[in-house]
Amino acid sequence: MDAYPIAEDVYRIPGGFGQCGENYGGILIANSPPILIGASGSNKFVVNLVEALNELKLNENLKIFYPCLLWEEIITAEMIQNKLPGVEFQVHEDVFEMFTKPKDNFLSKRFHAHPQGEIKNLIKKLPTSISNVFKVNKLSNIETNKTKILIIPSPGPHKGHVFVYSRNHKMLCTGIVLGLTPSNSKLYYIDKTGSIDAYKEALKFLTQAKAEIVTPIYDEPYFTTHSPI
Repeated sequence: MDAYPIAEDVYRIPGGFGQCGENYGGILIANSPPILIGASGSNKFVVNLVEALNELKLNENLKIFYPCLLWEEIITAEMIQNKLPGVEFQVHEDVFEMFTKPKDNFLSKRFHAHPQGEIKNLIKKLPTSISNVFKVNKLSNIETNKTKILIIPSPGPHKGHVFVYSRNHKMLCTGIVLGLTPSNSKLYYIDKTGSIDAYKEALKFLTQAKAEIVTPIYDEPYFTTHSPI
């Protein structure tokens, strides 16, 4: 399978590369229930995900947590649901409506890089609805058989952005606070729900975080032993 281990029971599912160097993918924790953190890369990612679930014999309903929701995550979510109808999507409560009804809500709070006509074309490609979606917030957590998943809201870059932390793996998934910020015009936008002050608070949190593995969105995971946050 194309998925590869980065720690015990933790695999990176590759999703290919974007036009501007985005390294798409997600982090699969092979627990009961199986946990996926982040999911991007459209069809290529979905093929690799299904293959990994089958080879690792993870037959329970998959739970997907999203540190952030950009264009690529929305498109990929629809493809995942078509292939794995039992999947459970976990998104921050602030973006629940946006995720469940993307065509109506996804672009409403953003200045987009595309001309107006292109925006209309993008809207046509968004799914009308996504089902089996659950709200998470700072009180949310989930126990698996081998770890505990914690949610740390960090709304700086945009509404609904969170850090997702796996306690036993000491793994922090940082969304778009660290690593590559996409410049692909389909992904890049100025989000009117973002906050510079909240972004600074997120950076402050990272300096205190006790993480041994850091996984930014659109980038490779890295170990903090030789590369501190």
